[in-house]
Amino acid sequence: MSLIIQIKSLIFSFLYGIFFSVLLDIFDKNLYRVRIRYQIINSFIFCFINSIIYFFILRNINEGIIHIYFVVLLIFGIFLKSYVVKISKVLYKTIKNKYLLHFDKRKHFTKNN
Repeated sequence: MSLIIQIKSLIFSFLYGIFFSVLLDIFDKNLYRVRIRYQIINSFIFCFINSIIYFFILRNINEGIIHIYFVVLLIFGIFLKSYVVKISKVLYKTIKNKYLLHFDKRKHFTKNN
Protein backbone atom coordinates (compact mmCIF):
# COMPACT_ATOMS: atom_id res chain seq x y z
CA MET A 1 0.00 0.00 0.00
CA SER A 2 1.47 3.35 -1.01
CA LEU A 3 1.98 6.25 1.34
CA ILE A 4 -0.68 8.39 -0.37
CA ILE A 5 -3.31 5.68 0.07
CA GLN A 6 -2.38 5.28 3.74
CA ILE A 7 -2.65 9.03 4.34
CA LYS A 8 -6.06 9.11 2.61
CA SER A 9 -7.17 6.17 4.76
CA LEU A 10 -5.94 7.85 7.95
CA ILE A 11 -7.71 11.12 7.15
CA PHE A 12 -10.89 9.25 6.23
CA SER A 13 -10.81 7.24 9.47
CA PHE A 14 -10.36 10.39 11.54
CA LEU A 15 -13.16 12.27 9.76
CA TYR A 16 -15.47 9.27 9.92
CA GLY A 17 -14.85 9.12 13.67
CA ILE A 18 -16.09 12.71 13.98
CA PHE A 19 -19.05 11.95 11.69
CA PHE A 20 -19.90 8.81 13.66
CA SER A 21 -19.78 10.75 16.92
CA VAL A 22 -22.22 13.35 15.59
CA LEU A 23 -24.57 10.61 14.38
CA LEU A 24 -24.25 8.87 17.73
CA ASP A 25 -25.29 12.03 19.57
CA ILE A 26 -28.36 12.41 17.36
CA PHE A 27 -29.20 8.72 17.69
CA ASP A 28 -28.74 8.80 21.46
CA LYS A 29 -31.24 11.64 21.87
CA ASN A 30 -33.92 9.62 20.10
CA LEU A 31 -33.03 6.18 21.47
CA TYR A 32 -34.72 6.35 24.86
CA ARG A 33 -38.18 7.10 23.50
CA VAL A 34 -38.87 3.44 22.73
CA ARG A 35 -38.97 0.20 24.70
CA ILE A 36 -35.80 -1.59 25.76
CA ARG A 37 -36.30 -4.34 23.18
CA TYR A 38 -36.39 -1.78 20.38
CA GLN A 39 -33.43 0.08 21.87
CA ILE A 40 -31.27 -3.03 21.56
CA ILE A 41 -32.44 -3.73 18.02
CA ASN A 42 -31.98 -0.08 16.97
CA SER A 43 -28.51 0.09 18.51
CA PHE A 44 -27.45 -3.06 16.69
CA ILE A 45 -28.80 -1.80 13.37
CA PHE A 46 -27.18 1.61 13.87
CA CYS A 47 -23.75 0.13 14.57
CA PHE A 48 -24.09 -2.42 11.77
CA ILE A 49 -25.03 0.18 9.16
CA ASN A 50 -22.25 2.55 10.20
CA SER A 51 -19.64 -0.17 10.16
CA ILE A 52 -20.79 -1.33 6.71
CA ILE A 53 -20.59 2.25 5.39
CA TYR A 54 -17.11 2.66 6.90
CA PHE A 55 -15.80 -0.55 5.36
CA PHE A 56 -17.35 0.10 1.94
CA ILE A 57 -15.73 3.53 1.75
CA LEU A 58 -12.47 2.11 3.09
CA ARG A 59 -12.68 -0.58 0.43
CA ASN A 60 -12.92 2.10 -2.26
CA ILE A 61 -9.93 3.97 -0.82
CA ASN A 62 -7.49 1.14 -0.10
CA GLU A 63 -9.20 -2.08 -1.19
CA GLY A 64 -10.48 -2.88 2.30
CA ILE A 65 -7.16 -3.28 4.08
CA ILE A 66 -7.58 -2.47 7.76
CA HIS A 67 -4.69 -1.56 10.03
CA ILE A 68 -4.82 -0.91 13.74
CA TYR A 69 -3.91 2.75 13.28
CA PHE A 70 -7.05 3.27 11.17
CA VAL A 71 -9.14 2.10 14.11
CA VAL A 72 -7.07 4.22 16.51
CA LEU A 73 -7.72 7.34 14.42
CA LEU A 74 -11.41 6.47 14.19
CA ILE A 75 -11.60 6.33 17.99
CA PHE A 76 -9.46 9.47 18.27
CA GLY A 77 -11.93 11.33 16.02
CA ILE A 78 -14.81 10.26 18.28
CA PHE A 79 -13.02 11.46 21.42
CA LEU A 80 -11.78 14.67 19.83
CA LYS A 81 -15.30 15.65 18.79
CA SER A 82 -16.56 15.03 22.33
CA TYR A 83 -13.67 17.04 23.79
CA VAL A 84 -14.22 19.98 21.44
CA VAL A 85 -17.94 20.05 22.29
CA LYS A 86 -17.19 20.09 26.02
CA ILE A 87 -14.63 22.89 25.67
CA SER A 88 -16.97 24.96 23.49
CA LYS A 89 -19.75 24.63 26.08
CA VAL A 90 -17.39 25.82 28.84
CA LEU A 91 -16.21 28.74 26.71
CA TYR A 92 -19.79 29.68 25.86
CA LYS A 93 -20.80 29.68 29.53
CA THR A 94 -17.72 31.72 30.46
CA ILE A 95 -18.34 34.31 27.78
CA LYS A 96 -22.04 34.42 28.56
CA ASN A 97 -21.44 34.93 32.28
CA LYS A 98 -18.70 37.48 31.77
CA TYR A 99 -20.19 39.67 29.06
CA LEU A 100 -23.86 38.97 28.48
CA LEU A 101 -25.24 38.74 32.01
CA HIS A 102 -23.86 42.13 33.04
CA PHE A 103 -25.87 43.88 30.39
CA ASP A 104 -29.04 45.23 31.96
CA LYS A 105 -31.84 45.54 29.43
CA ARG A 106 -34.04 47.56 31.77
CA LYS A 107 -31.76 50.58 31.53
CA HIS A 108 -32.48 50.93 27.86
CA PHE A 109 -36.23 50.59 28.16
CA THR A 110 -36.95 52.92 31.08
CA LYS A 111 -39.15 55.96 30.54
CA ASN A 112 -37.63 59.38 30.82
CA ASN A 113 -39.16 61.44 33.63
